[in-house]
Amino acid sequence: MKIKVIGDEFTCLGFKLSGVFAVVARDKETVLGEFEKSLVEEGLGLLFITENEANLIREEVEQQKTKGEMPLVVEIPSKVGWKERGRALQLINRVLSIKI
Repeated sequence: MKIKVIGDEFTCLGFKLSGVFAVVARDKETVLGEFEKSLVEEGLGLLFITENEANLIREEVEQQKTKGEMPLVVEIPSKVGWKERGRALQLINRVLSIKI
């Protein structure tokens, strides 16, 4: 199973250092394009997307989350933080077995 991250530079750098494929996306078109490519990517099981980027394409993210199909989409905090940061970091630690 492959893992991919769509997010800001800081978040992507952290994941890249741990060996996870990550794509920096800064605008709605880029985020949407990468998200759509990810949905049909062979073998992709888990797609992390930072909250800020997910907000740019909220409808598409929620639609994929409710489908129950692969890849599983998980929102994570960006470098500016997130109100559910602790919960998200616990999930990342469990899934990837890494400490962020």
